[in-house]
Amino acid sequence: MRAPSWAERYGGAVGYGLQPNQIVILRALQLGDLLCAVPSFRAFRRAWPSARIALIGLPWARDFVRRFSLYFDEFIEFPGYPGLPERPAQTGALHEFLGALRRRRADLAVQLHGDGTITNELVARFGARRMAGFHPPAQQPPAGGDFLEYPSDRHEIRRLLALPQRIGLPAEGEQLEFPIDRGEESSWCRMRFETGLANRAYVCLHAGARAEARRWPLDEFARVGRALAARGLRVVVTGDGAEEEALAARLAEQLDGRALNLAGRTPL
Repeated sequence: MRAPSWAERYGGAVGYGLQPNQIVILRALQLGDLLCAVPSFRAFRRAWPSARIALIGLPWARDFVRRFSLYFDEFIEFPGYPGLPERPAQTGALHEFLGALRRRRADLAVQLHGDGTITNELVARFGARRMAGFHPPAQQPPAGGDFLEYPSDRHEIRRLLALPQRIGLPAEGEQLEFPIDRGEESSWCRMRFETGLANRAYVCLHAGARAEARRWPLDEFARVGRALAARGLRVVVTGDGAEEEALAARLAEQLDGRALNLAGRTPL
């Protein structure tokens, strides 16, 4: 028998009843994974505007939290955990990380990192007063929390939004967003004029993905790029990091000089 959700226990949407002061959210993944979670992050923040919300993420995500300061108050670096591939576990750092979280005694720990096969065990060690997250279809949900069977048949945005809805929070839309500051806007304006993009229509192709299995074949990107160029669009190739820059260079070659390669030249 599952535990009742907060909405069931307190009546109606939690955001209009219970007010947690401290929330920690685990999603120690890459940029695309975090962007897909923005509608879910938005639902938590708008339901609990006065709560202190911390994102537990990979080191690079410190900049993500700074960019999305509307939704997060704090970044906590994830030191890795046995069985998770995103970062090799660091025993000493993991011990300190878990100790600090237990001392924090958050009101709610949210597991937004996969189906929970490994991460539910990890989040249970945070010492939060209550947990929420997904659980694998073949397993019973952990006791004492709000858990939802991992909905593998949904788009990632809708899958992640299902969790705050399970807790009882109103959805705040599925739309994505990406805040840009004035410095970035100015930098891009300069680059547009320097590269000849200011006065013509263009489209960006980003061929990179952290996991090779998730990459669309480069030949297919090239086919799309040639079709777009034939319609009069300037094709711009983007990427970041040595591996993606190498992919971008190969893609630009396949486009026979019809692409502008800006890989490695643009910030996040």
